[in-house]
Amino acid sequence: MNSKKFISIITFSLILVTFLAGNIPITRAQTAEELLRRIAELQAEIVRLQKQLTEMQAKQPVELPKVPPTWCHDFNINLRHGNIGSEVAALQIALEKEGFKINEEEKTQNFFGDSTALVTVKFQEKYKKDILTPLGLEEGTGYVGKNTRMKLNELYGCKISIKPERDIQIIFPNGGEKLVKGSTYSIKWYCGPNINKSLDIWLTNKSAEGGTVLKVASDITCKKGESNEYSWTIPLSLVVGGRESGFKIMIETSDHYIFEESDSYFSIISPITPTITCSDSDEGSRSYIEGRVSLGEKVFADYCKDDTTVRDYICAYDEYGELTKMSYLDQACPYGCKDGACKPGITVKSPNGGEIYMIGEKEVISWFCGGVNKSLNIFLINKEGKIELIIASDVNCSPGWEFGDTNDYSKWTIPTSIKPEEKAFKVKIETADNSFFDESDDYFSILPSGAIPPGGVGLKYIENLLASVANVVSQLIEKFKLLEK
Repeated sequence: MNSKKFISIITFSLILVTFLAGNIPITRAQTAEELLRRIAELQAEIVRLQKQLTEMQAKQPVELPKVPPTWCHDFNINLRHGNIGSEVAALQIALEKEGFKINEEEKTQNFFGDSTALVTVKFQEKYKKDILTPLGLEEGTGYVGKNTRMKLNELYGCKISIKPERDIQIIFPNGGEKLVKGSTYSIKWYCGPNINKSLDIWLTNKSAEGGTVLKVASDITCKKGESNEYSWTIPLSLVVGGRESGFKIMIETSDHYIFEESDSYFSIISPITPTITCSDSDEGSRSYIEGRVSLGEKVFADYCKDDTTVRDYICAYDEYGELTKMSYLDQACPYGCKDGACKPGITVKSPNGGEIYMIGEKEVISWFCGGVNKSLNIFLINKEGKIELIIASDVNCSPGWEFGDTNDYSKWTIPTSIKPEEKAFKVKIETADNSFFDESDDYFSILPSGAIPPGGVGLKYIENLLASVANVVSQLIEKFKLLEK
């Protein structure tokens, strides 16, 4: 029976009593007594019904207004720039609930980028007293560590928790840093009000037996409620199974009752060798140019080891193009050495005496060019030293002249205007300004085409004849190709 039904019964009973009392004569005693008895019964029934209504209302559940569920998340993982995933997405939701705006692209990708880091800094500075002050910091870092997570959990955590008072909190190194052996760093930490004993500082590594590597310091006095620091130079001899990562700093009271360690692992690496640049003024083993090699602050100048040898300093590289060291080469100087470089010169290589050439044949003239960067003229001279023929003019040495290199001229076809004669000719090569020159060491022969040389058919004659035949065949093939077109 609900409350509306009870109210209806009570109302009907009252109306009935009033009606009967107002319309039946009192002179009829028997009837009046009956009415009074009936009224009393109705009143008792009303009291009983009221009591039952009260009991039913007490048992009926109270309907409270529905409240939409509140978003929450427990932040249990440290976060930093570059992280990605659901934890970053939760951080971004919490930060935007604080009234900050984050880049839409970073939110779509659940990426901890520049925008998220900047907003994290603003959040930390908004709650500076709870997050930064205990760490001795004035400005936010953008790194979501223990203090930042505690504040986030206080505001948006799903579990009811009481913010603990931290007795020791390590500030640096706290995870992700890269420290260098031999360098000095300040280990920083915060001491709470419950620290009454001296502290010991340990370096630990996850791969080390027992975890500890070495004791950094002992009996350190802690300033309560303040940021503390200890200057530590990492030993160069520090070795942990060849590992560079997996380190933490642990700080504990001397009785081992209270302790704390870095939030995450950091690295300790070997000293980085400073980059030493090497420059070579002659850009390598250019023995005909006096050069200087600068290796860091040291300078090495090429010099003449003796009259025919130059010591040429160079920058040495490995197969991957990495500078390995400064080195040198001892180079022979065919024309002598002077002032840290080989003297320049020209040497005719071929023909150089004794060769037999045929009129109409194509021959190759070769010479060695060292340190000469001038145009050359090539002459055919006779026994009297007179010029029989200008073979070529304005010929340049190859780019290898700085190192010393052999050059070829292959465009000389012996003309029919030359009077054949045995052992009567030399080739002379000289610069246009006559500053450098050389000629064949001995005379060579030029004979009529098809002539049999003195002494019979020799190897050179056969070679020349085959070359001549090959040349004729080649020309014929080219003519046939033209006809076919």
